[in-house]
Amino acid sequence: MSTTQDSQKYLFGTDVRSSARLNYQHFLAKQQLGYLLHPSIRLEEPHRKIADIGAGTCIWSIELAQQYPEIQFDCYDVTDKQFPSKDLLLKNISLQVHNAFEDFPEHLHGTYDVVHVQMFLTIVKDDDPEPLIRNFMNLLKPGGYLYWVDVDSESVRAIPPKDPSKSASAAVAIAGLMRNPREYKAGWTSKLDTHFTNQGLLDSSLEHSVINPLFTSLHNVHIMMVMDDYVGSSLDPASDRAKALQARLAQTHSEMKDGAGILNDYVVAVGRKAS
Repeated sequence: MSTTQDSQKYLFGTDVRSSARLNYQHFLAKQQLGYLLHPSIRLEEPHRKIADIGAGTCIWSIELAQQYPEIQFDCYDVTDKQFPSKDLLLKNISLQVHNAFEDFPEHLHGTYDVVHVQMFLTIVKDDDPEPLIRNFMNLLKPGGYLYWVDVDSESVRAIPPKDPSKSASAAVAIAGLMRNPREYKAGWTSKLDTHFTNQGLLDSSLEHSVINPLFTSLHNVHIMMVMDDYVGSSLDPASDRAKALQARLAQTHSEMKDGAGILNDYVVAVGRKAS
């Protein structure tokens, strides 16, 4: 296989706690967006196929496969460590180990009606998702859809407590770290529609879903899970940076108890391959 582009180092774990984080992330995004499959994507005809790329625990496909028992869902990930047991899956779900940054086998080219991608923010290299987009387009049938949900990294922000006497300084610092991470560049998600168009996808659109403030407490839990997973998986626990981040996260948790929050919005991009 030829490599289309190297990925950034994966910053998170693949153990049961990391899987729980992915499942929580899935349900939070579903609650915020109000759908699993974008309403513009039509699947009326039988014998459709969907590729779920970077599927992780396959939770997105597991939910949709129940709604669409006539559609085949093929889950791809670079490792099977977070895949569920095949014995627990519906017959219309398959599990495949494949690195999304490498070319897919030619027999898969032009076979999918939808390619679904979610939360690739931290692994795209050099602020450029277009090598990945080209790779995913190869999988699509003529007229098929590329459907991508991700974090709008530029929207990450700290919310102060209603009580002005309460601090949000640690939350502000963590939000700043997430907006300007040292491990990867994060500005590309807000331009996904432009990247789609650059690669020849038609009717490319980008929607910004602003997080509902009523979900602040739910989102706080997710932020803490993300940061805890990152510190535990990517940093030497004995390092000064890990110790400093753990202390800052403990302070952030205390501020969240007082009403502070860290929120980010989502971006949803849809594009169609020419017929």
